[in-house]
Amino acid sequence: MRASWLKACVLPLVLAGCGEPGGPTDPVPSPVGWESVTRTTDSPTVIIEKVSYRSNGLRIFGQVCRPPSAGPHPVMIVNHGGFGGLGGEEWNGGVCQETASRFGYVVAESSYRGEDGSEGAIELCLGEVDDVLRMIDVVLAQPYADRRRVVMWGGSHGGCVTTRAFQRGAPVHAVVDVFGPNDAAATYAFWQAQVDAGSPHTAAYRELLDIARRATGGTPAQVPQAYAQRSPVAFAADLARRPEPFMIVHGVEDVLIPVSESCLLASRAGGFGAWHITANPLISVPTAPDGCEAFPIAWSSSPRPIATWPANRYLLIYDTAGHGFDGAGGAAMATDIVSFLVARTPRP
Repeated sequence: MRASWLKACVLPLVLAGCGEPGGPTDPVPSPVGWESVTRTTDSPTVIIEKVSYRSNGLRIFGQVCRPPSAGPHPVMIVNHGGFGGLGGEEWNGGVCQETASRFGYVVAESSYRGEDGSEGAIELCLGEVDDVLRMIDVVLAQPYADRRRVVMWGGSHGGCVTTRAFQRGAPVHAVVDVFGPNDAAATYAFWQAQVDAGSPHTAAYRELLDIARRATGGTPAQVPQAYAQRSPVAFAADLARRPEPFMIVHGVEDVLIPVSESCLLASRAGGFGAWHITANPLISVPTAPDGCEAFPIAWSSSPRPIATWPANRYLLIYDTAGHGFDGAGGAAMATDIVSFLVARTPRP
């Protein structure tokens, strides 16, 4: 699978998404569960619809891409990163369209509260989880969706949303957390340290710190419980109780979310097979990657099982990969995400 199938908004775009949403056309009647549905493409290979629904009383927007045939089709929930919504590249295309047309999934993406015209305000991996859980309920009620075959993944902020939704009981059969912040207080401390050190990305870190303080009501020292509520690691026991396949992927060179947060979650939840993947060549080495030395994780030297992914817990850390899918490490990360989700989607 080529890495371009799976793209992420990197540092310059993480605060504002990937652009402005496209304009809808061709309104169609709303099926049960959606508050509104607007078809935005006439493509013969995929139907793309801008939808809205209610979550905690708020009107939330999102997008569904699906094959034109009646189905039912397997479902993929995609939880975007950043705090700017789906953005122009993703509306009417992007990962949503390609996944539906190339692999035959119904793809559902929420814009979350406070984004793309959705009501409410950004809550930082809290109310957004409610929005995703509600969208899953609605999309699985549609006749084109096969509720027996549902997978989910998300990156960055969407990785946190994905893991919390899974911990809270999302009815999915396989999940991938892509470089998600798993300890909100540690993430805040990392951003603050980058500002204090005079990082070239200081402006972006300052804005992220502002978003965190507005969402939580203060700093981790002032409102520790608010940060704990937004931290998947605080609910590691819930993750351990779920039997469905779960994968965590992260890059050593991530400048937004420290790789240590993924290693922390895996070590707290337990039961993860772990691979440290070097670049050029792409091989597994039985040593801890930089940032994960402090965690009691056994790193495998065997090749990662990229064809079948038979186990239920995987931690994959890639050298040279950052907060995105560029380079050899990032391309390997993207390939592994795709192959894992396809392999672990239940067969009809």
